[in-house]
Amino acid sequence: MTQTKLYEMMLSERFLAGATAVPGLRVYGITDVERLAERTPTFAVSLQGFTPAEVSAYLGEQGIFVWAGHYYAIAVMERRRE
Repeated sequence: MTQTKLYEMMLSERFLAGATAVPGLRVYGITDVERLAERTPTFAVSLQGFTPAEVSAYLGEQGIFVWAGHYYAIAVMERRRE
């Protein structure tokens, strides 16, 4: 495994540890830290009671820069809803 992949997995594990502490936050995809090698280090999330724009604006105010949108994976997201 490359050093880049190991670093990404470390960041992913850190993100997931913090994400589980946020009530109402849903992380899509693999969340089992034992399976991090099977996923990319990009996360799609939703927060109950808030729009994506509200969440991204709040995070931006905290210095965490995220994207509130479909990240060019519309077909994948539509398929996941089925």
